[in-house]
Amino acid sequence: MTLKITETMTELDYEELLACVDRGSGLKAFIAIHDTTLGLSLGGCRI
Repeated sequence: MTLKITETMTELDYEELLACVDRGSGLKAFIAIHDTTLGLSLGGCRI
């Protein structure tokens, strides 16, 4: 199975997706901006 990020972003109507890696701690994270129509986006954390 191939992960098709651009197709998934289009289907879920994301505006932006950022991939972050911190080699020191081993952290791998994604930041998804869903909708900024009404102004700056607010966030939450999912683990």
